[in-house]
Amino acid sequence: MTEAATGLDTGEALDRVLMERVLDAVPVNQPAFSKLLSLLDIRASRKIPTACVTLGGRSRLWLNPDFIAAHCRTDAALGMLVMHELLHVLLGHTRLFPRVTPAHNIAFDALINAQLCLLFPDPGYTALFRELYPEEDLPWALLRPPAAWPGDQARWTLPGEAGRLHRALYTESSVTTVELFDMLQRYLGQMMPAVLAWGRLLGSHDANDARDGACDPDLMRALRDVVARWPMHQRISGRDEGGEVVTERLRRIEARREAVAVLRRALWPLLDLRTDGTGAGARAPLLAPTVLPYRTRADRRAEVRFLCGHEPLFFEGRARHWEWVRGERVHVYVDVSGSMAEELPLIYGALGPLLSHLYPRIHLFSTRVEDIDPEALRQGWKTSTEGTDIACVTQHLLEHRIARALLVTDGWVGETPAEHVRRLRRRRVRLACVITHEGDAEFAGVLRGAVHRLPPLNGQEKKV
Repeated sequence: MTEAATGLDTGEALDRVLMERVLDAVPVNQPAFSKLLSLLDIRASRKIPTACVTLGGRSRLWLNPDFIAAHCRTDAALGMLVMHELLHVLLGHTRLFPRVTPAHNIAFDALINAQLCLLFPDPGYTALFRELYPEEDLPWALLRPPAAWPGDQARWTLPGEAGRLHRALYTESSVTTVELFDMLQRYLGQMMPAVLAWGRLLGSHDANDARDGACDPDLMRALRDVVARWPMHQRISGRDEGGEVVTERLRRIEARREAVAVLRRALWPLLDLRTDGTGAGARAPLLAPTVLPYRTRADRRAEVRFLCGHEPLFFEGRARHWEWVRGERVHVYVDVSGSMAEELPLIYGALGPLLSHLYPRIHLFSTRVEDIDPEALRQGWKTSTEGTDIACVTQHLLEHRIARALLVTDGWVGETPAEHVRRLRRRRVRLACVITHEGDAEFAGVLRGAVHRLPPLNGQEKKV
């Protein structure tokens, strides 16, 4: 292999060689990665151990040429390294927790490596992880597939709970980051100094390394579109664009006063106040056209007759009468995608005291809309594909001719179809959005919905 091919050149020539290799290495059937790469400058640097993405006005992908020469001799291995680092950015791992620990970082890498291996199980792709990490040593064995994987001959050598989680990572089962964190803390305790974690993990795991000034808006828009459709934020299933429909029950429901207050503030302007706001039938005063022997309003025809010398006997007017009307209830849509796993107990609990003002079916949305009744909400049941697509919500609003709706989400919902936006505005649908504490509210601007923020999960609000 020539010096240029191994990436050992210097300066601009080295950047150019690496860029060409990276663009050739990422599989063409992964448009999400290709789109992100088109928005990044690809540069070489020996100041970083392996790879790093800096997000700023000029976002860059930095690669260590020595590491690539030693461990990424094939395009498949280089592609896995690049996609590993892009997945950290896609899933926002450095922003999920106020303080990222070594256990967090190992769990993130375990999830990402498993996802990539499930997408690309060919030995040429998985060789990078097999080469870097030993087969039987914790925690590193979790960062690579077992020997003879995939297939029935795979040798699952890890004992106990570690073995169970290893199987879940590299099969069609699912494992959450919370489960990984719990296992790592139990197994490792004080045996894992921070230098060990940072010294053997791929990419950058420092939130400060990922920022280089104001973020490129085009890159962040691309990130939002990709993250919205991926179920891997908390759960891994070997698929993107949402997985199979899964029904499960939340482990806990929390009703906090501050969260209930936020939802009530968002709900109040949407209520149909012709009745009591619950949508129940009631007598309401209405004005109907009639004729009266005296003037109550401008009557142009009567005025013309008067000017022509004719005294009108009656004048047009309006009389109040009572009529039975049925008010409209507010429909609530709750985002139940993978990225909402931590917030759902708070949201379910906060909706409980407000159910009398809501339509009697709660709409849960991921990449499709599923309805549950209030009792199922109280018990914590959810149905989800773990992905997210706002188009399923706007389509549901239009198909069912819904006039008042409250959306509860983290905002990572993808792009609203332009035709849906046009039709919703023409029908003057009234919308409000409740966004999680660190969610993205940009999508609400397109829908012209008022935005309200939920309190942080780690707050000390009193329970209802």
